[in-house]
Amino acid sequence: MELSELALEDAIFGSFSSIEIDADTPEDEVKELQSKILIDNPQFADWAVRRIKMLREQRLKMMELYEIQRNQLDKYRRSEEERISKNEDFWTYQLKSYFEQLKQQGIVSSKQKSYRLPHGVIGTRRLPDKWDFNGVNPHELYEVDPELVKMEVKKQEAKNKLEYIGEDKAVHKETGQIVIGVTVTSQEDSFYVKPE
Repeated sequence: MELSELALEDAIFGSFSSIEIDADTPEDEVKELQSKILIDNPQFADWAVRRIKMLREQRLKMMELYEIQRNQLDKYRRSEEERISKNEDFWTYQLKSYFEQLKQQGIVSSKQKSYRLPHGVIGTRRLPDKWDFNGVNPHELYEVDPELVKMEVKKQEAKNKLEYIGEDKAVHKETGQIVIGVTVTSQEDSFYVKPE
């Protein structure tokens, strides 16, 4: 920025151009600033749009850095999880083999499910039966007991295929069937800033 631009900014915005609100700024200070700083001319408004553009660029740079560091941390986490899991599996297998030896030697009876060591217990336990519902027809199960089936509205698809006709009703665009219980609430206009 040239010196004349800086002088012009100082003349228009004074101390406002150096204001930076951070995460620790108390809400009452932010409200006080909002009551003191009022954009009252096109130059100030244009400056504020450029300020928003700069802040959005800062956000993008921060997110790029975050993604790089997150990827590095995720790679480290996966590597460490794999290392730890391999070691844990190795020593679990060794202890399982030892428990089987104790059974064979008669130190642990065939009915005994555990063996106490100074720093813990090794043993076997019966896991609960594993149920798999992939082959069940949800409609048939619903007929048996509706509480056993969870149904959800696919909202985006429903908005595309239904047309709201008022009074908590919508009509299916293809079949013409009426669907009761649909409400549509109009939203207010939302202010936006689009720096270029």
